[in-house]
Amino acid sequence: MKVEGSSSCKYYEFPFEVKLPPEGRYRVAAVSAKKHVTIFVKSKRGSTDPELKELRKRLNIPKGFWLQRSQSDRSVYVKNAITKEIVRRISAEEVFRILNV
Repeated sequence: MKVEGSSSCKYYEFPFEVKLPPEGRYRVAAVSAKKHVTIFVKSKRGSTDPELKELRKRLNIPKGFWLQRSQSDRSVYVKNAITKEIVRRISAEEVFRILNV
């Protein structure tokens, strides 16, 4: 979107990324907004846990929600992607039961 004559409207483009050697773990990205270009380095996201993928499929959770595993007790949180608040907590025992049915 590009609008002429309004100082409140901004023009954003999707980031352009270049992989950094040797294994491509980091990427250089650039984003332009109006006359400014911001260059930054971002790390590659890890692969999704296959158990979380299977749990999402079995519980039929829509894409507007995240599944996040707790580091302390291995339970799973269902989070709203927009508000980032926890909607539901699934205990580790319940996750085990759902995946092994």
